[in-house]
Amino acid sequence: MPENPDPLSRRAWSADKQARIVLVAAVIAGTVLAALWVIARRGAPAAAAQTASVAMAREVLLTPAQLETLQVGTVETLPFRTERHADGSIALDAD
Repeated sequence: MPENPDPLSRRAWSADKQARIVLVAAVIAGTVLAALWVIARRGAPAAAAQTASVAMAREVLLTPAQLETLQVGTVETLPFRTERHADGSIALDAD
């Protein structure tokens, strides 16, 4: 049998052993992901029911004080400023 001078080739695992390791790692990863998915799904129905009940609320109850301040106005177009100029500067207080 000829001796291989490359030390990495002597230490390498066979292709069959590498395939088995990859297969075992994939099964473990799949099992962990499936368990996480099941755990996440257990809390989902309660959260979905709460969201649905909030979405189904079609009634707003206002106090008498709120009703007094309620106004109806005409919709109009207003200008929108993206910037404002100001004097001064912003400083970081490091103390």
